[in-house]
Amino acid sequence: MDAETFSTPDVARLTGASLRQIDYWSRQGYIVPAVAATGSGSRRRWGNDEVQRISGVMASMALARSTNLHRRILAGEIVITETVTA
Repeated sequence: MDAETFSTPDVARLTGASLRQIDYWSRQGYIVPAVAATGSGSRRRWGNDEVQRISGVMASMALARSTNLHRRILAGEIVITETVTA
């Protein structure tokens, strides 16, 4: 493969996401590895695009926490009417 890829632990270190978050997002189809695991003992590999997307999600989550947006959303003060796609 010509493009650089990263292991899941490397992506976790680079982005601040936990291994569990990355695994969950992958299983739900929110993120798709550049190289999918194909058998027992195989590992997913992530490209630069996926690393950037995960970094963006983590930054958005940090911003939401820092501005208490999540509390205001849960309290019904703010209503989310559309989603943003990458």
